[in-house]
Amino acid sequence: MSQTRLDGRTAERLFADAVAAHRKGDFALAARRLEKLRAAFPDHVDVLHLLGHVRLGQGRPLDAIGPLRQAVRAAEGANRKDILVSILNVLGSAERRAGEPARAAQTLARAARLAPGDPDIHFNLGNALADSGRLADAAASFRRAAELSPGDAAIRFALGETLARMGENAGAAEAYAVTVALDPRHAKAHAALGALRLDANDYPGARAVLDKAIALDPDLAEAHLNLGLLQVAAGDADSGLAATRRALRLKPSLVAAHSNLVQQMSYSARCSAADILAEARRWNDVHAKPLAARIQPLTNQRDPECRLKVGYVGGDFRAHPVGFFTLALFAHHDADAFETFVYMTHPRMDAVSEKIRSSVAQWRDVAAKGDAELADMIRADGIDILVDMAGHTAKNRLLALAMRPAPVQAVGGGVMGATGVDAVDYFLADRVEIPPGFEKFYSEAVVRLPHDNVCYAPPEHATPVAPLPAKTNGRITFGCFNAAAKVTSETVALWARVLAAVPDSRLLLKSFAYADAGTRARFLRLFAEAGVPESRVTLEGPSPHAELLAAYGRVDIALDPMPYSGGLTTLESLWMGVPVVSLPGETFASRHSASHLTNAGLPELIAATADDYVAIARRLASGLDSLGALRAGLRARLAASPVCDGAAYARGLEAAYREMWRRWCAGERPSAMDIPPS
Repeated sequence: MSQTRLDGRTAERLFADAVAAHRKGDFALAARRLEKLRAAFPDHVDVLHLLGHVRLGQGRPLDAIGPLRQAVRAAEGANRKDILVSILNVLGSAERRAGEPARAAQTLARAARLAPGDPDIHFNLGNALADSGRLADAAASFRRAAELSPGDAAIRFALGETLARMGENAGAAEAYAVTVALDPRHAKAHAALGALRLDANDYPGARAVLDKAIALDPDLAEAHLNLGLLQVAAGDADSGLAATRRALRLKPSLVAAHSNLVQQMSYSARCSAADILAEARRWNDVHAKPLAARIQPLTNQRDPECRLKVGYVGGDFRAHPVGFFTLALFAHHDADAFETFVYMTHPRMDAVSEKIRSSVAQWRDVAAKGDAELADMIRADGIDILVDMAGHTAKNRLLALAMRPAPVQAVGGGVMGATGVDAVDYFLADRVEIPPGFEKFYSEAVVRLPHDNVCYAPPEHATPVAPLPAKTNGRITFGCFNAAAKVTSETVALWARVLAAVPDSRLLLKSFAYADAGTRARFLRLFAEAGVPESRVTLEGPSPHAELLAAYGRVDIALDPMPYSGGLTTLESLWMGVPVVSLPGETFASRHSASHLTNAGLPELIAATADDYVAIARRLASGLDSLGALRAGLRARLAASPVCDGAAYARGLEAAYREMWRRWCAGERPSAMDIPPS
């Protein structure tokens, strides 16, 4: 119990009382007894050790660190190796809980060297390393702990979480599977496994484990969060929104659930642009505003004509629409006037990532860094203009922007609508995406670029435009290769009207979700309820990208979904010679195709009403010769348009950046601006 006997029966009794109180959870009584003993025996190892335990039990990790560090010194001085490892273990836990994970990792690494066979220490070390962003080292510690304690489900779950953060989904799924084998009632492991199966487009597998997680713990917010993602991906946006809202009610602090809610509203015809803005502002009030206290003074010089450091932050600089849309931008940025930085928040890179990486001045892998750490890095890099490329989508770092690491902050690229964040100054768009009068739906000052708000770099592996299929098979085939998440019941009803207006026509839908039998059955039921027999609808799963593009050779006319229109999908359709009929609304997500069609010189394909949408589709279908001529010329038309002019796009964006910067240098508040063509 002690390094030397505590002098006197009173001291012995006080310590025994403290031990008993600690075991009962009466930390206040234990602390009073131990403080009295500490006054009499300031360097007593056991008193200091137990006091550290008690303060941790009180939720006071900062107050635990002092006595525990003192206990370490006392144990070393008295050669108390029997207790030093235990003290270090508790001290590491206190340092981690006090927000000092790097210091905790050092402490726990020392404990692990002294007791290499203790799984608890390796487990705690893994947690500290994970919190420090040292994910590979954390995974190694968890694996060592698992070797020492193979039946411990908590260790396997922590390993799975770490591997998932590293983007090693196969290893993470294996760790979660072992977790549920060891502990079949581990609801969090079932929920996490569901997210990974969804990421792998295994809808039945994801649904099974998420149902199990909710059955085990109906109040597990993360399970409802992942269920919402699954339901939206399968095309049931309203059910997905309900699941996400439930997750948020269960755990209001769950930032990911709240961002998902803002994002998912764009998929529902029942959510207006005003509704989306209101929810984004609520997100700001709950999650971003409390971080205003962490804003630090900036040292950027107010030189309006200086070489600007522009940082882009997001997780989609890869084979993703954002990645494809930024290839031309980074290739054409003026390196003499702009130094470009990319802060990649996704752990996995691919060939597109490597192309982008080779085109920018500085590339930062920040997936393992916390929001505060990322903000510090951006500030240290001296970024003048920071551009968020994610909004409320996955891997976003809006909380880092909330700490204002750069003088001018904008949002563009992969966003679906207003961020709602006070610290985001500008929203990069164009005259079609956000027409005059629509500024009221945005918390940011709207910047209208000269042409399209993105730039398309057509893939080299695209096959030549195929002949019009209707001339061979004698009937019109409509198609949509957008994600099933965008195909709402309202979209199905609209497409049913198109099919009714064009006798003997067919509809080809192709996306990941249609590989799932349950999703296919649901959509076929929706079409049947709208009067379209199964024989007129073909639902296909995914294909490699080159094969996906080649599949446009089976489509005569593409039908845009609503209220979430196509973006990259629309441009790919046009590149493959297939015209797209679109019906924009008031939300940002509903107007992507309208922008692309306008800038490609095809405004006649943009409908004003549902009746107009049906009429345009019928008109296109009624003249095969004119449709064939349109098809044959679409690729050349798109290639010659501003949509594919990377140099012009970069110049327009750079002009916007320069004007934003000049306004900041002049001390002006952010305000809307229209950038004229150069």
